[in-house]
Amino acid sequence: MEPTAVIEDFFRQFEYASRTADGERAASLFSDSFLMADPEGVKVVQASQLKAAIEQRRKMFQNLGHLSTALDTIQTTFLDENYALVKTRWIFQFAAGNGVKEVGVPASYIVALTGAVPEIVFYLNHESLLAVLKRNGVIH
Repeated sequence: MEPTAVIEDFFRQFEYASRTADGERAASLFSDSFLMADPEGVKVVQASQLKAAIEQRRKMFQNLGHLSTALDTIQTTFLDENYALVKTRWIFQFAAGNGVKEVGVPASYIVALTGAVPEIVFYLNHESLLAVLKRNGVIH
């Protein structure tokens, strides 16, 4: 399979795990330990911690009227034959009055292509998810 197709397929699996809030499946797409960065700093995260965080997010989203999660864009830059930088944009939809509110959230990843299957080794949230939800009127 073409390297670009491998990344595309990998992120479609990630999209499915995100859409279904399957913490076990989502965590399996990350290295056992990975770096996570956001505007507040950088930390090492264990994949097992990610499962718990996904469950917390699922509950919060449910309380906010979450309708769907979709991967909107994928832009891949191969850093070398072993690693790819993948810039994405995710769309979250929430019930809002009589309509739907869409919230776009950018995130970037470094994916290792060194093993039998790709895995995320670095995850960058460009903005705080809570700040984005507040700015878009999902959280009041």
